[in-house]
Amino acid sequence: EVVRRASTRLSVEEVLQESRLLMTDAFRARGMWIDIPPSADGDAPGSVFVSSAEHPDLVVPPVLVAAGRRIAQRCWAEQRAILISRFRDRSELVETMDQRAILDFIETMGRSSVLLAPLGAGSECLGVLVLSRDQDGPSWTEVEAQAALDIGHDLGAALQNARLRQRDQELVEQLRAID
Repeated sequence: EVVRRASTRLSVEEVLQESRLLMTDAFRARGMWIDIPPSADGDAPGSVFVSSAEHPDLVVPPVLVAAGRRIAQRCWAEQRAILISRFRDRSELVETMDQRAILDFIETMGRSSVLLAPLGAGSECLGVLVLSRDQDGPSWTEVEAQAALDIGHDLGAALQNARLRQRDQELVEQLRAID
């Protein structure tokens, strides 16, 4: 459902907005953030979308955005989603300093763990999806990690298509202006 709805949207913002509530419901998450860095060629701006009912004005600090991007690149290369929790050993894909920063941040909101999945298409990592759960919530499973990675592939393709549509629209507008 997440992928089906997202793939019909025309802009990156619409894709992310549409998937926000569906993702938190599907994964029984209490919050999430999706970070889409600017495109390498600079044509597409970056976006950070945060969803948390208890913290509607939450802003992910730049240090965590950078950590998420580093981890997502490694996860995409390995084709893995990872679980980060104080009750779980650190993954080799996460630097100790990044894990500590993530856990300190989520614990201030009463969260105990996150599931982090890269978003991408082809060989390109396009962003990161981070889902969080409460301290009294269920533990993340490997099945959920695989499902998040699968959604990362599909959502990455939908985002890439939305960026291409936006770029095409901008080119059409430029050509009309020139004409």
